Order: sequence, then C-alpha cells, then structure tokens
Amino acid sequence: MTKTTHRPIKRFFSFFARFAFTALLLGFVVRSVDFEQIRDGWQHHLGSALVISFLLLLFALALSSFRWVIVSRLIGVDLKIGSASAIVFVGHFFNQLLPTSFGGDAIRGWCLWRLGTRLRQAFLSVFFDRLVGMSALLLLVVAGLPVLALRVGSAVPILLACLIVVGGALGLLAIFNLQRFPTSVKKLRFWPLVENFSDSLRRLIGAPLPSLVAITLSLAIHASALYTTAVLSDALGAPLGMLNALLIVPTVLVISALPVSIGGWGVREAGLAGGFALLGLPPAVAVTTSVLFGAVNVAGGILGGLVFVAMGSPRPPTAEISS
Repeated sequence: MTKTTHRPIKRFFSFFARFAFTALLLGFVVRSVDFEQIRDGWQHHLGSALVISFLLLLFALALSSFRWVIVSRLIGVDLKIGSASAIVFVGHFFNQLLPTSFGGDAIRGWCLWRLGTRLRQAFLSVFFDRLVGMSALLLLVVAGLPVLALRVGSAVPILLACLIVVGGALGLLAIFNLQRFPTSVKKLRFWPLVENFSDSLRRLIGAPLPSLVAITLSLAIHASALYTTAVLSDALGAPLGMLNALLIVPTVLVISALPVSIGGWGVREAGLAGGFALLGLPPAVAVTTSVLFGAVNVAGGILGGLVFVAMGSPRPPTAEISS
C-alpha cells in the first residue's frame, strides 16, 4: 500500500481508538453515579439550572465571536462580527463530534478561508484566538493552584503553577529572540511560518488595549463555565460555589482539551470527579454535573449544526486558493 492509502486507515484507527477510550472512561466514571443521591435536585431544581446553563453557553459563544474579531483584526484579518458569530457556532458544533476543541478550530479556519481569507491568515487568526483563550484559562489555573495547595496540604499544585509560569515566559522569550537562532534552524522549510507567527504575536502584544480586552473577554467566557458548573452542582444537592469552581474547573478544562477523547467526554467527568473528591464533595454529583455540562454543549452544538447547514458560503476564487 502507498502512503496515501495508509492515511485513511490510520485516521480511522485513530478515531476508533479515541472513541473506544472515551466510551470506556465514561462508562467507568458513570458507574460511580448514585441516582438516588441526586433525585431531589432532578425533580425540583434541575430544569431552571439547565436553562441558565444554556443561556450562559450562548453568552459565552457571543463573547467568543467578539474576541475572535478583535484578535483577527490585530493580525490583519478583516473579520465581520456576523461572520464570526456564525462560524463560532459552527465550530462549536464540530467540537462535539471531533477529538478535542481543536477539531472545531480547524473547521473555523476552513470556514474563514471559504469566505475569501488567505489560507495561512485564516488559520493564524484561529490559532491566535485559541492562544488568547488558553492563556486566560492558564491564568485561572495559576490563580487557583496555590489556594488548592493550601486546601489539600500539598506543595505539588504550587510547583505546577510555577512550571506553567516559567514555561510561558520561556516560550515568549524564544519568540522574541528568533534572530538569535542558529542559521541551520533558519534554513528549515517551516521557518517562514515561524517568523510569520512571531510577527503576528508581536502585533498582538504591541496593541495592549485590544489585547487586554481580548483577555478580559476570555476570562468572562471561562467564568461562565465556572458558574455553569456551580449552578448544576448546586441543583444536584452539592453546593460548590465560585471559589471552589475556580480551584478545579479550569484545570479540568485544560485536561479535557488533550486529544485523547471525543469532545473531552470521559476525561472531563473523571477530572471533575477527582476535583470534587479533593474538596470533600460527592464524586457522583461531579460526574452527573459533567454529563449535564456536556449535554448543554451538545444542545448548543445542534444549533451550530443548523447554522452550518444554512451557511452555504462559496469557495474563494482560484487566486486566493493558490495563495
């Protein structure tokens, strides 16, 4: 078989492995759910909690659209808010079907290219939007880890926070010192893309006010996820609160972004169960909270699927494709 023939087979087995891992991990953690424990919340409070969660999801997707517009314009991509909103909903739809949220990001880049943006610029736009979002999420992780260390009586969370800060600082230092890299490295085929990435990052950092707005929007987006978790947990009889949510939810969101499962399912439930156990809360409620959190996102994904069907945008002209 040729390499071209092997690629679909590898992709199939890769997807099957992630699907199997998702099913096994989700099945394992769901076995800990005690439905008798959450029946009262299910009967009396869960309906309003689900409605609030869905509205918070729509709010977060709207903020994501505004953030993407800001980031895109900073790197020279003229993205309109209407197009950004539609594509963000489409990306959320594919996030529910593909491994991790990065699958939805690829679809966003493809949709932006279909609207006429150069391919490289389209994907750089999506990449930097994701970078800003993940940076804000890591800020929340770093903010919560020292408090978590005090709660559990361990220095490991503080060490992890230090590693994140040092790693980020070293990454920025490398980006701003590309000219010091050896000539042999600069001759590599992908080096022009690295330089393009560096130039775009400099433009982002060189505009502190729009960048600060983008980070603030990201923090608001993640805060909605924290509040959603707290609302669902409270409805199921385990008051979590925003401070406790800050201690565990950002770390769980980072872990669930790893490309090992479909849409973060299974990984998110296991991570939240472990976090609840550290705080002395019932893991059964954690798993149910996570499943409902995922169900709300699936509902939002259905809306995004309808937007995808309705879009029907044309391909850009041949000149744009070749560029």
